Amino acid sequence: GRLRQLWSVPALREDYAMLGLGSPEGLIAYHLLDDADLRTLVANAPRNTDDLTRLEYRAPLAIFADGTIAENVEMFAHQRSALLPASVDVTGDAATLFAAAQTSMSFQDYDRAGLYISALANTPATADSETLRGSWLEATKDFTNARVAFENAQRLNPSSFAAIMGLAQIDQETKDYDGSEYLLREILDKQPGYIPALESYAVLETDRGNWREALQWQTKRVLADPSRPFVALILLADLFVHTGDYQNAEHLYVDLLNRDPYNGYVRTGLGKLYQSE
Repeated sequence: GRLRQLWSVPALREDYAMLGLGSPEGLIAYHLLDDADLRTLVANAPRNTDDLTRLEYRAPLAIFADGTIAENVEMFAHQRSALLPASVDVTGDAATLFAAAQTSMSFQDYDRAGLYISALANTPATADSETLRGSWLEATKDFTNARVAFENAQRLNPSSFAAIMGLAQIDQETKDYDGSEYLLREILDKQPGYIPALESYAVLETDRGNWREALQWQTKRVLADPSRPFVALILLADLFVHTGDYQNAEHLYVDLLNRDPYNGYVRTGLGKLYQSE
């Protein structure tokens, strides 16, 4: 309820978008355990006390240990007694499951997203739910069933760009570049500034090895989005390098490092550029 009250604040909406929240109910994707489950988890666990500060020594070791995150995720998942929390009021199970699945997909927690999507199977299919299911199946490399889901979404809503985009992505993943190009053209003929299609077209030409064409499409994608998203600019800088435009690539990499000084990918890209020069 508190999140719904704040949902209309523009600056906060930007923060919510960075967290992958398409609606307030998406917050449920971050929920790990209810109070009762948490109490069961920590029952009889060693306590951290002033005379035996386990936490100060174990936590730093765990940060650098292989598999710590995966082990923690598995531990919480095993302890969770219900998919939706009893401690948080939600508007409705279907809407909450959908929102939580979307948010889980945004930070690539496909196992968790799969649980929410499986629970949605008990509700009537919609174009949005089938598109979401298709995206999850694509992410888990089940391209055959992903195509079926996107086709179902298109039947339910023939004007859904998201469903057509899903089919175009499947064609790209399966190396049917001509099929993907046909679908992307279909979208861009109707809406030339549709950012997902522009972005996908740049990736398509990159996969084909057509660097200059890819650069043109990625430039259109960046210009169509005033927010200048970081990942989109990284690809643009990489494409400048591939086309031999080292000056623009350097300027863009430096600009990105000013925004995120510790970004390893950008530092590597800039280092390789200097190496090639």
